This record gives sequence, structure tokens and C-alpha cells, in this order.
Amino acid sequence: MGIKSDLILNFDNEIVDDFIDHLDVMTGVMEINILSMQSDPSKVNELFRIFHNIKSASGFLQLHTMSKVANLAEEILDEVRDNLVEVTPQMVDWLIIVSDQFQKWSEELSFDAPQLSKIDTRILQLPEG
Repeated sequence: MGIKSDLILNFDNEIVDDFIDHLDVMTGVMEINILSMQSDPSKVNELFRIFHNIKSASGFLQLHTMSKVANLAEEILDEVRDNLVEVTPQMVDWLIIVSDQFQKWSEELSFDAPQLSKIDTRILQLPEG
């Protein structure tokens, strides 16, 4: 029995399936938005909403590590939105690592892996801003 099966035991099947479907869509557009955010500032808001949605839904489903990583990305993007920091190449690289982590988690959920993988330790090395 895997992580998806465990979620279905504790939550409505439709909620779990919707979360996995939406996570797949959101991870599918993350990298495109990340790579575009230096030239198109509206992408920062779009990414913020993506991470906010993931944070909320994963928190509801008690996927705590996923929720915490989404919250971290959301906080950094909020600082950009508030003009406290600028988008730097280091921030873009960090967000790509975060995006890769969410892509991996999305695949693991879809294939009912025994558990979600541990976070990439590079995520803990926050970009300077």
C-alpha cells in the first residue's frame, strides 16, 4: 500500500484524485513560469498562487513536508511581490530545484509509491536576496 492508498483511506477518493490531478497540472507549468519570471513579472504572482494552492491542499491532506516546502517557496515569492528582494539567477536556480521536487512528489503520488521521497537538501539553502 502506497501514499495515495493511505490518503484514500483517510480522505474522500475524489478529493485525493483531484489533488493529484491538480498537482500534476501545477508542476507542469512551474518550470516555464520560473524561467519566465525575470522577463515577465506577472509570472511571480502566478507562481505564488501555485505554491499557495499546493500549500493549502497538501496541508489539508496532512502532507506536511510538501506543505512546508510550498510555504517556503510562497514566502520567497511574497518577498519578490513586496519588492523586498529581486529575482536573481540564484533564486531561479533554487526555484527549479523546488519545482523538480514537486514534480517527483507528483509522480510518486500518481504511482502510489510507498512514501514520498525526502526533500532535496539544496532546498534548505535559501537563495540570498
